[in-house]
Amino acid sequence: MIKTSWSDLHVFCFSPWALNILAVKKNMKELDKDFVPFLISHQFRGLKTCFRPRKGNADEVMDALVQTMGILKLDLDHEGGGDGGGEANDNDADGGEHDNEDDYPFLVSGQVLSRESSKLSLRACTLPAYAYVCREVVAQAIAVSRAVDEKELKAGVQKRHLGTLYLPENTVINTKFNTITLPEATIGEKVQVKSSTIGRGVTIGNRCRLNNVVVHDNVIIGENCVLQNSNLSHDTVIGKNCNLNDCQTGLRAEVAAGTKAKGEGF
Repeated sequence: MIKTSWSDLHVFCFSPWALNILAVKKNMKELDKDFVPFLISHQFRGLKTCFRPRKGNADEVMDALVQTMGILKLDLDHEGGGDGGGEANDNDADGGEHDNEDDYPFLVSGQVLSRESSKLSLRACTLPAYAYVCREVVAQAIAVSRAVDEKELKAGVQKRHLGTLYLPENTVINTKFNTITLPEATIGEKVQVKSSTIGRGVTIGNRCRLNNVVVHDNVIIGENCVLQNSNLSHDTVIGKNCNLNDCQTGLRAEVAAGTKAKGEGF
């Protein structure tokens, strides 16, 4: 029962197999401070890394792992899977290929951590807060990119892992205008982009100006558009000559050419 007197409420959604981890990790007391950070630290590394046996509970951990693999219809004895004891493969910590394709490299799709736990994990309940989070990520990327050896940059060596940030290859970091542009984006002529995040496959027409805008993947922005303090969801199409301020769009939204709006949703 949810009471109106409650404040700062958190809602966690876990896959059924995650409860098996809780059953054997008896030292975990709080979801937000113990369990969620644990899952985040093990994502991409494979399911078995979550079931490392501790002294005295190896049999219990094995039973929980077998039950979990059964729920997910995975083969515990698949070639390359080892003895199921959950030994971590340090080479997989960065999300690389797994020796065992059935080791279920799960993903934590949402996370809420305190600033003490992670500077780049912030709560974003409003559009201004979301834009602030994205600017924090851009600032961190810029700070780390400046520390990369200039000789390597001149030699064409690309860094995928910049400190604690993971950025796809061919990501462009504009340190002057505090902007990240992900691969496969197409930017037209005489375009100004400041304090923004540009997703994969985005197309921005000529003579556009973007300031403090988050543009998700595969968005199309027509020519002569002015966008400020806005968030454009995946596959949005913005017509020509639009002027949007403090606006947001839903998935696959279409904004007619010549639209002028402030504080509206599409």
